Amino acid sequence: MMNIFVINLKERLDRKEYIVKELDYHKLSYTIIEGINGWNLDRKDYNIKKIGTNGALGCFLSHQMCLEKVIKNKAPFGIIMEDDIEIITPEFMEDTKNLIKELPEDWDICYLGSTESWKKKWSYKVASVEPINQSCSRLKGHHYGTGAYIIRKRAIKKIKFYPIPCAIDIAFNYWGLVQYIATPNLIQQKASWGSDTQTEIK
Repeated sequence: MMNIFVINLKERLDRKEYIVKELDYHKLSYTIIEGINGWNLDRKDYNIKKIGTNGALGCFLSHQMCLEKVIKNKAPFGIIMEDDIEIITPEFMEDTKNLIKELPEDWDICYLGSTESWKKKWSYKVASVEPINQSCSRLKGHHYGTGAYIIRKRAIKKIKFYPIPCAIDIAFNYWGLVQYIATPNLIQQKASWGSDTQTEIK
């Protein structure tokens, strides 16, 4: 069984409505996780080494909450998604299962897609990506964006969440996780919506 956890802020009913339709259309089984709105937090209450905005803090804590849920489930890995992604393959579950079979044994985390900004960075940082096969490439360095990814339970057990080192996407590399990305991508983030980690939710 593949456990899918989807992060959604209670203030974002528009995104919840969207992502439910998206996932239901693809006949996926999932659990909506109420995310943490970092803009309502006081940074002094958290053990932070370095992080940008309060939105990034909330994002980190929301993903931590999902990672802890993956640990508690029986499956050896889980999928974590954000509510601003769109699935760009018609056979998402089948393609994801095939991807897992094709991943090298050392994988810890595999991103299912990227932000547009990462694709632009990727285009001239070719040395940071090592093609492995027709399904995936290995990442050398940190990835931008956590729209959707598969992560192994054993990898989460290696993570020390505190002090919070940096934004969650950069932290996966900081923690030494072996990272891959699906090629071609299975999802993409809706860049036109902007980021709640960078702009305060009104």
